[in-house]
This record gives sequence, structure tokens and C-alpha cells, in this order.
Amino acid sequence: MNTDVDPVATVDALLAAARLLDECASIDELAPAACRLATEVVPGVRKVELVRMLTGSRSVTLAATGEPGGSDSQALDLPLACELDALVLHLKADRPLEDTGQRIARLFAAHLAAAVQTVHTRAKATNLERALETSRDIGVAMGIIMARRACTRDEAFELLRRASRANQRKLATIAEDVADTGILEFELGSRDRDAGRLPQM
Repeated sequence: MNTDVDPVATVDALLAAARLLDECASIDELAPAACRLATEVVPGVRKVELVRMLTGSRSVTLAATGEPGGSDSQALDLPLACELDALVLHLKADRPLEDTGQRIARLFAAHLAAAVQTVHTRAKATNLERALETSRDIGVAMGIIMARRACTRDEAFELLRRASRANQRKLATIAEDVADTGILEFELGSRDRDAGRLPQM
């Protein structure tokens, strides 16, 4: 990209990049988009990497794009201000970025950090919705089992757990089936039947 910066074009490019980043639904989708957009928006940059920092000074590259610089290439590392992820935007250029280029890079990194937060927030909300739905299904299934078998909550949950293990299916899936059909179907061992602890329906 030419290092002669048009302020209006730069602002428009940053806004367009921010909109595109905000539309990404996951980190897997966001990372390559961010690297590609950074090479287009930040003047003088030839290669971009988005890196996740791990414990013990380890890291993993989530995405990379652009042309590798020469042996004398200049690097700029921009840690992203994200609460839930330690990410660094790694920029490489053939020569040191001018002050304007560094400012643009930092603005882009700020937009990217906001997009990362949005992705994590959406994922957290989705997980909470799934957890609430699962909890509701388990509660309904336990109520059905308690009414049908005249057992306690602990015994009803134990039945769900045993059904999950016997059928090699997730407990949440078993609970959803019971909530939908009102039936818990799985084979009980003779020991359980003889002891009378888990009477069949």
C-alpha cells in the first residue's frame, strides 16, 4: 500500500474494516479477515499475523497473510486490549512505519480488539442460552421421572445419569427426549430391579 496517506480514504477504510470485523461470528472467522484487512488498511505493511499468547511464553498463530519481508523487515507488535484472550497483532513492513502508519495500525488494533470482545460476548450468550435450555430440559425430565416413579430428585437424576451411560448419549440429550416424550427407556440391571430401588415404568 502506498505510504502517501489520504486521511478521508483512511477513515473510510477503517470504518469499512470495523464493520466487516464486527460481522464475524467466531475467532476462526475473525482472525484471517483481520490479517487480510490489516494489509489493506495499514500503509507499508506487507505481512500480518494474529497470535494468541499462551502460558509459559508459548504462542499459536491463529492466522497470517501477506508477503514475507526481507531479512531487514521491520516489525510492530500490538497487544489487543481483550479481557478474555491474550492476542497480539504482529505487523511486518519493509521499513519502519511512519508515525501516521503506526497511528492507523493502533486504530485498526483497537477496532479488532472490540470485534474480539464482541465475538466472545456472543459466544458466551449462546452458551448461556444453551445451558439454560439444557437445565430446563433436565428439570422437566426429572419432574416427569419423579411423578412416574414416585422417587426423589436425587434418584431421578441418577436414573437420567444411568440412562446416559447405558445408551452412551449425553445426559442433556436423554433429558430432552424425556421432556419431549414423557418416557425414559433403558435397560436396568437385575440387581437394580431386585433391590427395588429403581422400579421400571
